[in-house]
Amino acid sequence: IVSLGPDGAIYIRSDCTDISTEVACNDDQPDNRHSEVDVVLDRGTYFVFVDGFSDNSQGSFTMDVEVTRP
Repeated sequence: IVSLGPDGAIYIRSDCTDISTEVACNDDQPDNRHSEVDVVLDRGTYFVFVDGFSDNSQGSFTMDVEVTRP
């Protein structure tokens, strides 16, 4: 689980530069000011991108990451 606030967007890719490798994305969970991705990933390397929902959604953020076995 990756959760982020405020009004950020998160996406996860298996290849940093290839948009087609996106495996998860979210910008409104559990509400429209936070983001959360809860996904089961195969073994490997992944890249977590933190972005803003809009042009004015920038600045500092807090990201919490929880890794568990499925």
